[in-house]
Amino acid sequence: MPEAGSRDRVRNSRGGGPITGGRGRIESPKELSASSVGRDLEWLSTMYRDNKEYARFHEDQRQKTAQLIIVTCLGIVSIITAFDADFRTAPLAIILIYLTYFGRTMALKQYERVGRNTAIAHGIRKQIKEILPLGGAAVERAYDEAEHSHREKIAPLSAKFRTDLVSLSLEEHWLGLYRFIFIIGVIALIFAVSSGVYELCVNFGCDIGAVFGWRPSR
Repeated sequence: MPEAGSRDRVRNSRGGGPITGGRGRIESPKELSASSVGRDLEWLSTMYRDNKEYARFHEDQRQKTAQLIIVTCLGIVSIITAFDADFRTAPLAIILIYLTYFGRTMALKQYERVGRNTAIAHGIRKQIKEILPLGGAAVERAYDEAEHSHREKIAPLSAKFRTDLVSLSLEEHWLGLYRFIFIIGVIALIFAVSSGVYELCVNFGCDIGAVFGWRPSR
């Protein structure tokens, strides 16, 4: 025979009566609502922190990758310059071109991941504000006041450089740096190929330099 308390809990759970806790304490609808909101806030807060952490991870990965690629490219450019960009530096020029392509692709992908996780975090923050009492008006007001204060402090510097530093994106500047190194690689490859062609022509008795009036640097 089941105990009377067990029968009461089964009857109440089936018939829509009050729900008792593990020790027989009856939880009111208000308590259930408060506990449900608390669980939702905890879950949303965890999701918000996770996505912000993911965004920081992708930004750190982009920064470290860019540093490694740029340092490697500068080393390759130094070697090419030391050899006067002759035909022996053609493989290095090709590697330089590929590294800039790889770095630009990595930067674009990491920027996409950062934007995705940031957008998700903003959506979760909006949901948190709706759950908070009074719609999170106090939190939103404090956020807006801090944003306005920051814009006022940065306004003189923005006017000095004639650009909105708050909305300025560094993405184009990093991609522009990759494009610049790519152009250097193409120029180095052209010089290396032309130097190799000139050496072949000289070895086979064809003075191509006399025809076009130029000599690759040695």
